[in-house]
Amino acid sequence: MDLISALPDALIHQVFSFLPLEDIVRTSVLSERWVSTWTTTTHLVFDNDTNSSDFPFVIDSVVRRCISPKVKKFHINSLEYVEANCDNLNRWLEFAAKRGVEDLHLWLTPMSPSEYVLPPFLCCLRELVCLEVRWCCFLLETTIGWLSLKFLSIEESNFTDEILERIFKGSPVLESLEVRECRGLRNIVIDSTNVKRLVLRSSDVERIWAPHLQSLVISEDLCLSHFQSGGLPGHPSSSEDVSFLMEVDLDFHIPFIELLEKLCGVPTITIGNWCLQIMSVLEMEGVSSPLSNCRNLILRASISRYGLPGIAYMLQSSPYLENLVIQSTGIRELMVDRESGERFNFDGDNFLCSRKGSFQCLARNLKRVEITGSEAESFCSEFLLALIKCLLEDAVTLEKMMIKADLCTQHGQEHVEAAVHSKLLLVKRNVIDYQRASKNAEVINIKKSSIVFIGVGIPTSRGDNKRRGIKGIKLHRSLKKQKKTQAINSRADLGAAPKIVDPIRSSSMVNRPTKASRTCIQTYGPEKM
Repeated sequence: MDLISALPDALIHQVFSFLPLEDIVRTSVLSERWVSTWTTTTHLVFDNDTNSSDFPFVIDSVVRRCISPKVKKFHINSLEYVEANCDNLNRWLEFAAKRGVEDLHLWLTPMSPSEYVLPPFLCCLRELVCLEVRWCCFLLETTIGWLSLKFLSIEESNFTDEILERIFKGSPVLESLEVRECRGLRNIVIDSTNVKRLVLRSSDVERIWAPHLQSLVISEDLCLSHFQSGGLPGHPSSSEDVSFLMEVDLDFHIPFIELLEKLCGVPTITIGNWCLQIMSVLEMEGVSSPLSNCRNLILRASISRYGLPGIAYMLQSSPYLENLVIQSTGIRELMVDRESGERFNFDGDNFLCSRKGSFQCLARNLKRVEITGSEAESFCSEFLLALIKCLLEDAVTLEKMMIKADLCTQHGQEHVEAAVHSKLLLVKRNVIDYQRASKNAEVINIKKSSIVFIGVGIPTSRGDNKRRGIKGIKLHRSLKKQKKTQAINSRADLGAAPKIVDPIRSSSMVNRPTKASRTCIQTYGPEKM
C-alpha cells in the first residue's frame, strides 16, 4: 500500500477539501482502496463553468452516492433555475441539511420569472454558519432558527422589512450581512450588537439604523435618504451621527456630500471609481470638501485627468491622514458634457501645485503611500508621476512609498515583458530625480520578482538638489533554475561596479525596522509565469 493510501480518512478528507470535486471523483481509479473513498468527502462544490445541460444529473448522481455522515460545505454554482428543478433542489438541500451542513452556497441563474422558494427546513439549521443565496426567496411566515449563522448574503431576491426582522431575531450571532440587487427592502434596522458589517448594492434601501455597525459598503445606485444611530427609527431623539463606523466603502454615482459629512469620524474610508469621479467634478467646480478624521484612505480608481482632482479633493478633506492606498483600475473616461470636460484639460503638475497649500496631511501625518496597478500604461501616466512628485516633495513625515506593478505576461511574450520592464524602469528613473521633503532615505529589499527595482535618494534637503543621488538599486531576476540578486551600492554619479548580494543573507534585511522619518520607494515589476 502506498503512503497516501495509508493516511487516516480524516486527513484524506482534509486533502479533498482543497481539490475540485471532479478531481476528488477521479481518485476512484487509483486503486481498490480509493474506489469509494471519494463518497465520504465532507466538501461538495458543484460548479457549472461550462453551462452544461447535464449539470443537474451530475449533482444528483454525486448526492445519491455520497455516504458521508457529515457535509461541511455544500455549494451549487450557476445552476439554471426552472420550476422543473424545484423538486431536485429540495432533495439536494435536504441531503445537506440532514448532514449538518455549515457552509451553504446556492447560486441560481434565473431562467424562470419566479424565484426558488427556500424550503422551511432550511431556515432552522442550527449548525449553519455561512449562507449565500441568489434568486431565492423566503416564505413570509417562515420561522428563522439559525443559531450559528455568522455570514449571510442574499442577491436578486424579493426581500421585505419583515423577513429581515425575522432573520435578525433568529440569528443571534450574525456578524455580516450582504444585500445585493434585492427588491422590496426599504428599511434596515439592526439593533444587534453582533452585526458589524453591512454590504448594500443596487437595492431599494432608503434608511439604515444600525448603532453597532462598524463596516459599511455601498456600491452602485442606492437611494439612501437616512442613516441613523441612537434612539429608535423615526424617534425624535434619533441622531444621524455615524461616528461609530470604523470603515466605509463607497462606490456609487449619486450626490453624497451630506453622507460624507456624516462619515467625518470614520477612521478608514474606501472610495470607488464612481464616487471619485463625482469628487473630481466637485473639485473642478470649486465645491469645498467636508473635513474628515480619516486615518486610512483607500482609493480604487484610475490615476488620470478624471481621477486626479478627486484624489486632491480627498487629500484636502483628510488632514489627519496617515496611510494612503491607491489601487489603479485603469483609465476610464468620465461622462461629462463638453463645457465640463474642458475643465479637465489641465497639466498634472500645475494642477497639484495650485493646491499644495491645502494638503495639510502632507505636512502633518502622512506616513505611508502604496500605489498598485495591473496595467503598465497607468504607471507611465503623467498624472501618476505628478502625484508621486507632489507627495514626495511635500510629505515631511513620509516613511514609506511603495509602487507595485501586478503585471503578468504569458510564456512566449518575452517582447511584451521587455516593453513592460522598460516602462517601469522609466518610472523608476523619474522617481529618483524627484526632491524629497523627508530628512532621510533608505533602500529596502521587499521580495523576489522577475524585475524588482528600488531607487531612493540619499538624505537631502529641499533647497539642495545636487546632494541627491541613488542610495541603492536592487534588481532581482528570476531564471529557470537559478536565483540571483544584484545590488548597486553606490551613488549614481560615481558609477561603482555592481555588487553581488547573497539573496538568503540579504533577505534578513527585509524586515529590518525603519526609522520614523525615513522614506522608502519600492517599485516592482511582474513575476514570470
